[in-house]
Amino acid sequence: MAMHTPRARGFSLIELMVVLAIAAILSAMAAPSFRGLIANTRIQSVASDLQAGLLLARSEAVKRNATVQVVAEEGGWVHGWSVQDADGNVLLAGQVREHILVKGSANSFSYLSSGRVSGANLPAFEIVDDLSLGDVRCLTADRAGRAYVVRQSC
Repeated sequence: MAMHTPRARGFSLIELMVVLAIAAILSAMAAPSFRGLIANTRIQSVASDLQAGLLLARSEAVKRNATVQVVAEEGGWVHGWSVQDADGNVLLAGQVREHILVKGSANSFSYLSSGRVSGANLPAFEIVDDLSLGDVRCLTADRAGRAYVVRQSC
């Protein structure tokens, strides 16, 4: 009668190395798409924050029956913005995340007590990432003051 020796169970070192090599190759192929996803998320986040600032300025102008401004920080929109009442009090301050560029058509916009945009310049912001990984967003407002974001250049 022959004796059976128990066979070892588990993975050999070579099998483990092959699986790790395949996982590394697959993750390296997926990394560029994740960078684009992260860039798009950052762009959309800044666009949503700035849109919320415009909507707040419009609603505060109607509520207070006074002019409310959205003003770029010193150095431009890329450094942030603030919503200010007629006395210059800051109602909301917004920041831009790193690697995101915001280009505005003017340094400030005013909302009248009717909720409409004051002056000839309508708010228009182009929001992109500085590495050109994500999609461009355009935040605009119509003459009535409604702000909306579209996925295209302004």
